[in-house]
Amino acid sequence: MEERKDICEGYERDSVQQLDKLAKDKNERFPIYPLTYIQAVYDARTKERLDSILWKCNNVYLPWMGSAGDTRIQLPFWMRRKGIIITYKNLEEETITEKLTYDLCIADDFFRLDSSWTRITDALPVGGNITIGSNGNWFQDGVDTGFKAQGPKGDNGLTPMLRTVNNKLRYSYDGEVWNEISEYIAAWFRYQDNKIQISRDQKTWSDLSKPFTQDLYIKGYVATSSALPSTGVKQGDIYMVGPTYAAEDTEHKNPIYRMYVYNDSGWVDNGVFQSIAAGVVQTIGNSETEVMSQKAVSSIVGLDTYPVFSDTKPYVKGEIVNYGGLLYEFTADHEAGAWIGTDARETSLRGEVTGKFEKEDKRNYYQNVFLTFKEEVKTLGSLTTTYPNPIKNWASYVLSENKVYAYNGSAWEDTTLTSFTRNTIYEGVSPVIQRTIGKNLLNKNDFLYGYRYTEEEGITPHPDGILSNKLYLSPGSYVKSNITPYESNTHTNVILFNSKDEIVGNVTAPKNAPFEIQCTSRFYSVAYCRILLQYNLVNPLDPNSAQLEKGDTVTDYEEPIIQIYDNPAYGKNKMAFLIGDSIAVESSGWFQNACHKAGYEGIDVAISGGNIMYDADRIWRGTLYTEQELEDMDTLVICHTHNYDITIPDNLKDTVADYEAGLSPTNPDHQVVPVTPGSANGTTDGVAANYATAYDYLIKKHMDDCYKLRLKANSKYYGTKCGKLPKIIICSYWQDAYTVFNESSRLIAKKFNITYCDFANNMGFSYRQTNPDDPDSIRISALYCNNSVYGGTNDTHDIPIDGVTYTNMGWHPTRDVNSRLSKQMGDILSKFLSDKSSGKIIDDQQIFERLDDLSKELYDVDGYIHLIVDKNNKIVGGIKKDGSVVFQQGGFSEELTKGIGDVPGIFKVVTDEGGNVVMAIREDGVYIPQLHSDNIERDIDGNELMARAIAATINKGEFYSPSVSESVFVNKGSWRKDGSPDFQKQAIFCVHDDDTIDMNIPSSKANPWMTGGGYLSTMYPLLQSVGGIKGCLAMEGQRCGFTDDVPALNDNGKIAKKMQDELGWEIMAHSMTARYEFENYLVESLDSDLANTILANSSYYGANSNNTTSVYVSSENKNYMVSQDKQWVEVPIQYIKPYVKDYNTKLVVMYNPTFPVDYQWGKWLELATGFGLKVNTWVTPASTSSFANVPLINRYFKYGGFGNIDISEVNVPPLTSTIVRLPMENQPGYKGETDTDNSYKPELLAAWKSIVDEAIEKGGWVIFAYHAYRPCWLNKLPGSLVSEGGTYPDSWVYPLRDLTTYPDTYLDPPVEKGINKWSDWHPCPNTRLYMLYEILQYAKQKGMINATSSEAFQKIGNTMTIGYFTKGGQLGFDKYLASSASDYSHFVVGVDGSQDYFNN
Repeated sequence: MEERKDICEGYERDSVQQLDKLAKDKNERFPIYPLTYIQAVYDARTKERLDSILWKCNNVYLPWMGSAGDTRIQLPFWMRRKGIIITYKNLEEETITEKLTYDLCIADDFFRLDSSWTRITDALPVGGNITIGSNGNWFQDGVDTGFKAQGPKGDNGLTPMLRTVNNKLRYSYDGEVWNEISEYIAAWFRYQDNKIQISRDQKTWSDLSKPFTQDLYIKGYVATSSALPSTGVKQGDIYMVGPTYAAEDTEHKNPIYRMYVYNDSGWVDNGVFQSIAAGVVQTIGNSETEVMSQKAVSSIVGLDTYPVFSDTKPYVKGEIVNYGGLLYEFTADHEAGAWIGTDARETSLRGEVTGKFEKEDKRNYYQNVFLTFKEEVKTLGSLTTTYPNPIKNWASYVLSENKVYAYNGSAWEDTTLTSFTRNTIYEGVSPVIQRTIGKNLLNKNDFLYGYRYTEEEGITPHPDGILSNKLYLSPGSYVKSNITPYESNTHTNVILFNSKDEIVGNVTAPKNAPFEIQCTSRFYSVAYCRILLQYNLVNPLDPNSAQLEKGDTVTDYEEPIIQIYDNPAYGKNKMAFLIGDSIAVESSGWFQNACHKAGYEGIDVAISGGNIMYDADRIWRGTLYTEQELEDMDTLVICHTHNYDITIPDNLKDTVADYEAGLSPTNPDHQVVPVTPGSANGTTDGVAANYATAYDYLIKKHMDDCYKLRLKANSKYYGTKCGKLPKIIICSYWQDAYTVFNESSRLIAKKFNITYCDFANNMGFSYRQTNPDDPDSIRISALYCNNSVYGGTNDTHDIPIDGVTYTNMGWHPTRDVNSRLSKQMGDILSKFLSDKSSGKIIDDQQIFERLDDLSKELYDVDGYIHLIVDKNNKIVGGIKKDGSVVFQQGGFSEELTKGIGDVPGIFKVVTDEGGNVVMAIREDGVYIPQLHSDNIERDIDGNELMARAIAATINKGEFYSPSVSESVFVNKGSWRKDGSPDFQKQAIFCVHDDDTIDMNIPSSKANPWMTGGGYLSTMYPLLQSVGGIKGCLAMEGQRCGFTDDVPALNDNGKIAKKMQDELGWEIMAHSMTARYEFENYLVESLDSDLANTILANSSYYGANSNNTTSVYVSSENKNYMVSQDKQWVEVPIQYIKPYVKDYNTKLVVMYNPTFPVDYQWGKWLELATGFGLKVNTWVTPASTSSFANVPLINRYFKYGGFGNIDISEVNVPPLTSTIVRLPMENQPGYKGETDTDNSYKPELLAAWKSIVDEAIEKGGWVIFAYHAYRPCWLNKLPGSLVSEGGTYPDSWVYPLRDLTTYPDTYLDPPVEKGINKWSDWHPCPNTRLYMLYEILQYAKQKGMINATSSEAFQKIGNTMTIGYFTKGGQLGFDKYLASSASDYSHFVVGVDGSQDYFNN
């Protein structure tokens, strides 16, 4: 036999030898090659592991699996990354090589798409002069390469189609099967019926608050807080409790009252009442604290000036009397006798404003007020007193005082309307907005008195100066008349202002000749103008003849028509701050329109010719905004729209500090990001990465600026934990032609979880459309770009899109605040700025008077839940909340409804396309047959109209509704319908671990008694050993970094996330701090004997311990806990407990109305999402679920949650409102979480197997739920280990690798412990953990499939759940709550078509 050689000879690794085996029959040795894992093979030279070497191989060959998509998804997740190259050969023997385009495409749904991949073809060497020859080949430097100038055939039919349905995004490959890929895209809010409401479809509204009171005054006085009323009160009601007296006030002269205000949860003590020094006076004045008496008010309005009507006295035409507390003027002689009413008209101060009232805004319905004046005078002394009935007439407008006076019978009094408060830069935000809508643009009611202008000094105070109202001028020519402020009597100045109310220039307005407002750079930063009307009294202004009009020629004077709006910004103090380029300069107007509509002050610092790199540099140097502007800013709006891909990651850095390292903002040669602008249409090579870097830095820097306000002593955010919450809106290009920027900016918004304002897809036209009047000339977008008409440029340019150059595309929209495009863009942006929609409709007639304007905004109408349209989408009626129906002109159009002539009480029915009746319009309201019938013939899930009708006032989630609408349950009774026999049943199981505790992860905060290991140390090996089962982790926020001073995933959270990302495990919400009902008692007052008894016997284990004694004080609606020194202190919000007990019986008696669901669940989800956790479901701690909190928690999550109802652990359709779990720790004699009995229980295993068998039979869902760290799961028995004389390896008790020694490979099988693959390992026999091992094997052997909770909901979850459904069982704490019942009103539809209805 030849000499055996070292197979690593030359590498000096003598320890590596070839194994051989003796074949006895031949007496020869043959080489053998034992099985191993790639993770156990290393490079002899570099010491690098084989799987790491393979990971660096960027080109992988894959076998054909029938389609390109199925072939691609063979690639393991750990190899999926941007730039990976795959090669495969299709059925046509075509070899295809592709490269993955995006990092975000590794999920199967996206990884399989053609759009995620770029085809790699035979390529020419780069360089030289590349041309196409006459033979169709590529030529390089004049030499024929032999390659045809054409690409490979593309795949067909795999481009997904997208649509939105019911406010969710869906995709389809065939136009028939549509899959949802988003949550609700938008939510709307409004204030209606004195309540805050939310909607996901603009039709169905749910209350977010109880009613607010609209009148603030003290409703009553009681002696003690226990005497406060519990019924008949509204949110905002005020009661005073007392009096009590200070110890030194022995004569009881100064009573002390405590002020209680009723909020959403009950009465709240607002402390000792600090009274307003309000004196009752008999005259008008300017005091803000004194109160005017009824007598004085009556005198002012004239009630005490005129006699009370007497039926014994005759009256002549024109006389005024007081009748019923109102003033009336007789329009004819009235003989002595009873009041008639037809011979008199009501008169009051309202009569002095003549004109009409129109509805202007389709949601707010502001009033247009037209004013006329009897006389214009300069001084009060020149007013006349000769009017016949002066109380009825606005008599004069006194220029020197800028006030309106009326004669009260003996003297002139100031009656200036409060709505005429001047809307100027000098007096802050006005409660009204005044606009002129006629020919004359000057509003003499809104002139700015006491200021004048010179080019040298700007605007300065002067008693004789007068400036005009704010003028929002479109481009074009304007001419003035009767405005001659200077002695030369020739011209005046038009002063130009930006959005910061700073002067940016002026225009000379000559006498009797036009001046121009243009679209040139001089006007880019102009937000509005004012005209100097009077410089001094040498040339006094006559406001009755002064006129400014659009055009070239002076025309006759016309009284200005004044339009007065309530200013939505008044009292809100909100400010939006816009940065951008030439599309966003102030003269564009769309930002002003958005701010006016949304109720914001707007500051626009966009620069024509600028780009995002300039603004990144400015924010670094501290010149983009001032400290005060940052403090006041509610929203930063970014509108930089150069057509480059701003997602390129080449130069991105993790933090602001990384960007700024080694640089000084005071050094002009330093740049935090390269400033290398390119052409707007995206054709400049090599600059896109710098645009991407600038976006990344600027957004991070602004967020950092907001966060650091917590450290600024003069900031209102000083001392807060998180500083100021930044709100950022990133805007698309104004049209859809910038395809590269629009798509990448959408991804940037998603990356930072900021708002995306999509102008491009909401403009009503596309870049593909040409001018319909001249299709060969310009694109339709250019019709909106007319700056050149007004002296500007850059109306059109050419844009390359997918290899095609589109010429004459619109570039800069006409810079005109009043243009259609500016208003439309303003409307779009305002929706993202607004907190809520608003508006009311007074009666039914007004609805149908404005059908065209209202259209789909009928959701804002008081009293209505639905509009009814015909097939042409024309509104023909509305369904009210009380069930009644109103029709325009008596009925519907065409096929949606039909009359019923022979059915008493029903005059219309609504049918589906098949003619089936789905809803009836009765004389007394709306009737839905399927809610009243015991014989349900149709599948409600397929009937969209029926589903909308049933859920008319329900805010539905994916499967679970957060609230019950009483309007759904119109009749008492119950019915059920079995599911379809054709439904394909499939038994499913999940494995849950609660709390995310592991004894080997210190940050999980395990206690010493937690010897079971945990979700990583023992649960992970267990699930891997039975075939790689996916687990579900119910995560407590406090154990994963959520409650740290600066919330961030700690080591424990990062490990759980790794298991989510790499193994497909699911994270479930388990609350922030896991609050129970322990030691929490009900008391009426802290001064009560019961509270003193509890305090005397209390225990303190720390503020965060559930075992620390606490009380809920009903009179205060507050929670207190015992301190270490035996004092009552208020419970921090994070430690409030959910239920309250009776101290004597120790039984739960009520749900704690102050329990912070928004913190425990809403804040948890907000943080988890930001950390990259994908969370759709929840589990309450220790089964603290009940009817009281399940609907509240469900508001936050896509699917439902889990809680133990006392019914079968096999969940079958239709599912209950919380899913029942099989608690693997419960057994006869179980002593609780610290029970150390971990022995094998054959009878318990048999019970588990019977549950699995039942699930197999019924196609049910079983959840094996346990706490992997508890001592009952300890993986050893006395004497079982090798070190104790047994057979179980000591190292297998906790088989996982040490996290410190193996920080990157701790999830791999520990070969050093003799475990080459996880199936080699098993739990210690005869332990409870071994029982779990066996039941999981049994479930798999029986055909059950393993799923995560979300996957199970997708397979078996209800298609509709309204109300609260428990199948007659009791959930958690329901049995303790007096208001609970064993069967709650509900309507559910199972995935198999089964239905269950009950209303008690």
